[in-house]
Amino acid sequence: YVAPPDVGQAFSWGWAKFKDNAGALIVSHLLWGLALVIVGGVGFAMLTAGAAASSSSQSDLTAAAGGSPSLGGIVVLSIAVTLIALFASIACTNGYLVIADGRKASIGDFFVFRNIGQGILLSLLTAVAAGLLSFTGIGSLAVGFFTAYAMFFVIDRGFSAIDAIKASVALALKNAGQTILLVLLVSVAASVGLAVCGIGALVTVPLGYLAVTYLYRRFSGGQVAA
Repeated sequence: YVAPPDVGQAFSWGWAKFKDNAGALIVSHLLWGLALVIVGGVGFAMLTAGAAASSSSQSDLTAAAGGSPSLGGIVVLSIAVTLIALFASIACTNGYLVIADGRKASIGDFFVFRNIGQGILLSLLTAVAAGLLSFTGIGSLAVGFFTAYAMFFVIDRGFSAIDAIKASVALALKNAGQTILLVLLVSVAASVGLAVCGIGALVTVPLGYLAVTYLYRRFSGGQVAA
């Protein structure tokens, strides 16, 4: 008798694999985090500095308006940060799958972009869905439940974004209890990690997604390295 996979097994496996691949996981996630901080922080500082320089040449009547970053600049910066986050999601999913295959992960494995076009489309569709459902208060969790395994189908099996969503919805509904618990625990783990000056996220984020990787492979009939 083989016990059905559950969240407890997923996090136990994830912790064991995290310890085995701690260097690659921590450094790669740190680099992606720094990319987000640098582009977001430096970009905003440049916009603010540019606005301040512009306002200094204007009259007192228009200085207040001129001292704020332009809407266009904020939009461009937001798009840049969003793209980095999308690339990080795609590349890190590849790294998690490398670990699930039983290989020793390298830092480079978390910067490999497989099926990138469909991965970006999937992320955009997911973001739009979460935005449209934000008024419910649980929109992001609902979208997280239905798309929990979607990126893995895109990267692991080369599915299109739409087919990946369909497959993820079917897998999540078939294993609803465990998937709900998984989504909640991954969200809590990430929040706790971010609360510790953000440093804890270098452990809790990859740990959570390794757990997702485990259940994706087990629920979908794939193999997971012991």
